[in-house]
Amino acid sequence: MLESTGEAPGTEVTAAEVPATHGAAEVPAAVAASDASTCTDLLGKRIDFQVDTPAALIPLIRNGELRAIAITGPRPFFMLPDTPAVGDTVKGYAVTSWLGVAGQAGLPAPFVSRINAELKAILAEPAVIERLRELGSDMRPTTPEGFKERVADDVAKGTKVVADAKIPKV
Repeated sequence: MLESTGEAPGTEVTAAEVPATHGAAEVPAAVAASDASTCTDLLGKRIDFQVDTPAALIPLIRNGELRAIAITGPRPFFMLPDTPAVGDTVKGYAVTSWLGVAGQAGLPAPFVSRINAELKAILAEPAVIERLRELGSDMRPTTPEGFKERVADDVAKGTKVVADAKIPKV
């Protein structure tokens, strides 16, 4: 079981609990959150592991203060190519984070399409790709419909993990 700290840790908690819900591992009691205090606790050996975005931990991994154990995505991460994916051991496991742009319900379809096209064009610029990769982002632009499906799928998966792991609702 995981205790969570900070505001709405979400992905980090469910990512750590998924192996247990797949019957692959018992997750020890730990603190899971994506904030500086949790990283401090990890470095101070007050907790055993942390699930966080790679960009947050890469500097500490590169300088030897932390060791990458596994990637929560479905494939190796470009900044840590020798670190295995959890899915290599736990069949079907894949937990990734995402960022998206949302607007009010009922926005005109032509406006949504235009914003999506403009954002995709910006994200395809070599300088933008390079800078985002330096920051640890592996951009995968999608359509508004694809993003809506991703959000719905992740909410459904997270809801199941929370229920299966008996994580108390706050």
